[in-house]
Amino acid sequence: MSETTTIHRLLLTGAAGGLGQVLRERLAPCAAVLRLSDIAPMASAAGPHQEVVPCDLADKAAVDALVQGCDAIVHLGGVSVERPFEQILEGNIKGVFHIYEGARRHGVKRVVFASSNHVIGFYPQSETIDVKHTVVYGMSANRDVWWDNRGAARLGFAAQDSSEVFRAKVEAQPPVAPTDPNSVYQGGAFTAMGPFGD
Repeated sequence: MSETTTIHRLLLTGAAGGLGQVLRERLAPCAAVLRLSDIAPMASAAGPHQEVVPCDLADKAAVDALVQGCDAIVHLGGVSVERPFEQILEGNIKGVFHIYEGARRHGVKRVVFASSNHVIGFYPQSETIDVKHTVVYGMSANRDVWWDNRGAARLGFAAQDSSEVFRAKVEAQPPVAPTDPNSVYQGGAFTAMGPFGD
């Protein structure tokens, strides 16, 4: 165990997903026990100091049991792409509610909720926003930014990459209409998607 370990049991939801599999290794030194959970099967067996607890986030009782005994939660579980409401309701909406309610009931003081910039997609690209909480964007060190990422410094995050090397190629593309969502909103084309269904 690392000398920096301060958390006894850390819960990682969405542990079978792409990001979850990467964070599984990265978070291992941060806790004495890493509890891995997903509705999908894990690609590999639990390692030392890891426990696998499958869970459907839409199941309130199961999530309550999943959270019990945890000291912190990194919540990645849910559908990560645009889908009709009915497909995101269970994991993304009920699941988030169940995670936070379970954390409240069991006294878990720290929840790291991973989302996407889609949640602020309808802000104009001309505006730099601060949502007044510790919101950390895993973004590159680019010249032009849409988000105030000062809170990332508190966590020791410093961007190591930049997409500036692609600027000339991107700017050489034919311009899009000034009313096109790709020109107006931070969420770009995603803001024009949906509503899904009939």
